[in-house]
Order: sequence, then C-alpha cells, then structure tokens
Amino acid sequence: HLLSPIKPTDPFSSQNTLQPPTEGQLIDWGNLNTTLGDWATSALREIGSAFNETVVDDETEEENLGANQLIREWFGEDGILTIDIPNMKFETNKLGGLNVTIQRMRILGLDTFQE
Repeated sequence: HLLSPIKPTDPFSSQNTLQPPTEGQLIDWGNLNTTLGDWATSALREIGSAFNETVVDDETEEENLGANQLIREWFGEDGILTIDIPNMKFETNKLGGLNVTIQRMRILGLDTFQE
C-alpha cells in the first residue's frame, strides 16, 4: 500500500447505501424499544446482570462470573467449543504438492471472562 495511493473511503458507505428489505423490519440495536418493544431492553438488561453477577459453581464451590458458568453449561465443563468441519481441503502444487485437510476446530478460553 505504500507504493500506490489508496483512495480514502467513507467508513459508513455501506450503511449510507443500505436498501432495507421491502418485507420485514431492521432491528435498531441502539433503541430496541422502537423495533421490539420495552421487553427487549428489559430482557437484555437482565441478561447483562446475570452475566456480570458472581456465582458459586455447585461442583467446584469456586466463585465465577455468570457468563463463564453459562458457557460451561453450553460447551461442557472444559468450556471448549468444538466444531466439526467436513470437506475442508486445501491443495497446491506450488509447494511440492502440499495437501491440508481440516476436520475439526476447537476454540478454547471462551469461559475465561474476568471482572
């Protein structure tokens, strides 16, 4: 990029040219009351409180954030999200016939939120 000039772009260009669908309604995440009603704001506030609340783990008796507890309930006690990926292959002849196959992805650390 240093060798060729880059034309500055408007960071909101996509938003400014957005054509909303003719059916349905877009959600205004900045003001949920207008699109979903008062209940949505109240529900998100309650969820946020539960995530930030310190709770005691029934099994380990250690204190932890509610968000970490919820993630462990979803993904298991290790908090690892495992995603099986069928048919993901990369092949190239440029590197001596390198073939790479990805079968599974594991995401660790999702349950390590801190105050």
